[in-house]
Amino acid sequence: MDNHEEQTFKAIVVDDDPSMCDFVALIAADQGLSVVSITDPRKFKAAYSADIDLIFLDLLMPSIDGIQLLRFLADNQSQAVIVIMSGVDQDILTAAENIATDHGLRTLGLLTKPLSPANLISMIDRFKSMVVANSHKSGFADGMARGGSDELPSLNELRDVIANRGLEVFYQPKVSLGERRASGAEALVRWNHPSKGFIPPDYFVPFAEKYDLIDDLTQVVVESVFAFSQNWLAANAPIHFSINLSQFNLADLALPQKLADLAQKYGVPSGSFTLEITETGLITHSKNDLDVLTRLRLKGFQLSIDDYGTGHSSLARLSKMPFRELKIDKIFVDRCDTDRDSQIITMNTIELAKRLGLRVVAEGIEKESQMAVLHDLGCDQGQGYLFSKPLAHDDFRHWYQSQ
Repeated sequence: MDNHEEQTFKAIVVDDDPSMCDFVALIAADQGLSVVSITDPRKFKAAYSADIDLIFLDLLMPSIDGIQLLRFLADNQSQAVIVIMSGVDQDILTAAENIATDHGLRTLGLLTKPLSPANLISMIDRFKSMVVANSHKSGFADGMARGGSDELPSLNELRDVIANRGLEVFYQPKVSLGERRASGAEALVRWNHPSKGFIPPDYFVPFAEKYDLIDDLTQVVVESVFAFSQNWLAANAPIHFSINLSQFNLADLALPQKLADLAQKYGVPSGSFTLEITETGLITHSKNDLDVLTRLRLKGFQLSIDDYGTGHSSLARLSKMPFRELKIDKIFVDRCDTDRDSQIITMNTIELAKRLGLRVVAEGIEKESQMAVLHDLGCDQGQGYLFSKPLAHDDFRHWYQSQ
């Protein structure tokens, strides 16, 4: 059994309604949590400790409200996962969640009163999965620095798998929302360790960036995609692929020529590829960005702003760079069919992008209702589990042919 499944998590329920407090605490305890109930929010500070794992926090309470307690948690650099619950309007709940995020707190979600046992249990299950994933991620960071562990690869293993081209590239289909037809694919790097299993890119890519391996990693991915594209051209079935670049790749002024040379080596047209750079990456690294991005366009490559909406730059500022595509982050896509504010933000983003001449792609589409809203708002393309998960190259070939 996984060690985290055996662990007893500590939880606090804060709600001035004793019956509600007991209701949440009872279900949490039934799910294996060690629970403390607090009906007087003035006692929260005394009951709180750094080893608390999960906090169910009501917003509307006398004497001290939930926002004040969020501020207290932020001041104490709390690592607890927070579930905000209340009977107030949805926009207030969402604002409270944004406050917590802005303070650097970890939020799991919102629960609107009246609560249901099913929703509570689902939230606790999500919490357990989140803790396991994050603890593995933290363990990976420590393991890389220490030289690996029984479960996690070492930095040398990362260096070797890049040098020996042992990484795989999977492809997640992109679909035209109007015709619901395959329009391309995004290339995603994967590491399947022979003894330690699947190592997610969120774990090893930051280490490639930190230890100056990111240019080598990117070249491995690019060459793999170019070779795959070459096979499609040979079969008279050209297809458009998207490739992720790290913001650290943009520090290399020679990058545009390197990619152009590789495209020539594999006999593939540079216009068949879109290079995706995250919005946050463009904010934090700007010295050479415009130079490199402009020269990439001169070499024929298309450029895309990835994860738009997660940073703090305006689309007007980003429009000064030579992008041709914008990808709406899944945080907005996830709520576009249920949350009015998310739908308005998505609508305005699409409208402005269109006026700037940008193609719009939505990430993380999982439901037909999301696709319908995005199509009605004028979004061009989408990707997500509604259409397909990322696929190995042979599986992607079969999927594409089936379309």
